[in-house]
Amino acid sequence: MDLPAELAVAVEANAVEQITGVATNCSGITYPQGGWLCPAELTRNVLELAQQQGLQIYYQYQLQNLSRKDDCWLLNFAGDQQATHSVVVLANGHQISRFSQTSTLPVYSVAGQVSHIPTTPELAELKQVLCYDGYLTPQNPANQHHCIGASYHRGSEDTAYSEDDQQQNRQRLIDCFPQAQWAKEVDVSDKEARCGVRCATRDHLPMVGNVPDYEATLVEYASLAEQKDEAVSAPVFDDLFMFAALGSRGLCSAPLCAEILAAQMSDEPIPMDASTLAALNPNRLWVRKLLKGKAVKAG
Repeated sequence: MDLPAELAVAVEANAVEQITGVATNCSGITYPQGGWLCPAELTRNVLELAQQQGLQIYYQYQLQNLSRKDDCWLLNFAGDQQATHSVVVLANGHQISRFSQTSTLPVYSVAGQVSHIPTTPELAELKQVLCYDGYLTPQNPANQHHCIGASYHRGSEDTAYSEDDQQQNRQRLIDCFPQAQWAKEVDVSDKEARCGVRCATRDHLPMVGNVPDYEATLVEYASLAEQKDEAVSAPVFDDLFMFAALGSRGLCSAPLCAEILAAQMSDEPIPMDASTLAALNPNRLWVRKLLKGKAVKAG
């Protein structure tokens, strides 16, 4: 592999067994600095730390809409409650496109289910996450359960438990490790699972930065294909930012994306090269089409 050994190493089947603790009978790639954690615990601890540093959190406030007023954003919540802020960040997952300013964003919902399974003597030896056409985690020391997943239903927001998804998660594991007896012993009969909805984009990259103004972009960039060297800055809604479309691996990209967003909002040096930053821009899918002289559709 053309990567530093401290980042990723190709290994044979016997090395995979030594590294992971279970026999897979297949080669693979190991990430020496990789790890796994509990997303709920991480999120809870991050919020607690932020509160200690001055963050104020208000729960159970459902934002209905927002509008620009006197160089500020007026937020209208359910129950006729309002708030005014000079800067707003929208970070509401798969519901990011529910507002008029974001309704044209090319994002989609992806429902999914992660199965929680009890450990077995062989599975208890698992020391690292196995990634295949899915994933299997080591056991959680708090409850001796493993996670396998996850199902992927594009365009769905259904968070109800699915027995089909539960069985498919198990079967995917067996299919990927057909010679592993421990895979066949995986038990999903407890119907333990976590269901959620991801927000994703066609190119599977997050959307981070100013919320783009769709209508103004079509006007300003109408001749972009012929005048790309004369393009002005893309139109945006002033002081309205977004942090969305983190997809299935949100915890991997969220820290860096948050740093990028904080730098943009604070007018500080951005920790990212220009091409990667452009790949995260919420307007990128529109701009790519306009650069090719193609029509752009909302959503």
